[in-house]
Amino acid sequence: MRNRTKRLIFLLALCAAAVSCRSNARVEAELLCAEQCLYAAPDSALCILSRIDPDDISRRRTRAEYALLYTMAQDKNYILAKNDSLIRIARNYYRRRPKELRRHFLSEYYYSQILHNRGEDSRALVHFLRIEDKGRRLGDPYLLGLLYQRICEIYETQYNYATTLEYARLAYENFKQAGKNYHCGYALSDIGSAHFDMKQYDSAYTYYSQSLRLVESERDTAMMQFTLGDLAHTRIAQGMPDDACALL
Repeated sequence: MRNRTKRLIFLLALCAAAVSCRSNARVEAELLCAEQCLYAAPDSALCILSRIDPDDISRRRTRAEYALLYTMAQDKNYILAKNDSLIRIARNYYRRRPKELRRHFLSEYYYSQILHNRGEDSRALVHFLRIEDKGRRLGDPYLLGLLYQRICEIYETQYNYATTLEYARLAYENFKQAGKNYHCGYALSDIGSAHFDMKQYDSAYTYYSQSLRLVESERDTAMMQFTLGDLAHTRIAQGMPDDACALL
């Protein structure tokens, strides 16, 4: 009787393991699909990820990958996440696996971004600066440009305009190297804003104008309107109200 019970338990365990493996394989296929469309179609990526039940994920690696991709998809869809419980799963997993440098960097980056989202700028800045070396070692100018852009934003809120300008330029240089014209337009606007805040209005106008040309080429109408407003504001500061009215 005992042997029959043991065999039954063993068979049930095998069945459970088989079901778990099939479920995990399905989730991993969905994660791969979500990752492939994360940048080109972030709304589709978030839709795929939203259909996944975290309780179906049995492996720690898969759970960490899901946590990272879901956080990234939220950010790409302009959802300002403020709860760090999900990204902590990815962060705790990848920090123990230094060979997975890219995912380690991304988990730390998005953890820092969540701190920034909820107004903990001093903590966020410390964490952003800590991963600068990892970003350089990755050799991905796009990701490094994103990091410098976030650092730039925080220094601007602290009224440290000289350092804001430094990181805005670093962001622009990396986006340019990555061939990201859309992001270059925003970085040039940040450079212009730093010059404006330092009352260097001629330089501000120059960089705002460069930004406008880029965002026009990308047909980003919202940013075009924003930049025209900045140009008008600069003309007012320069004592040219007629030019400001024309821009508006």
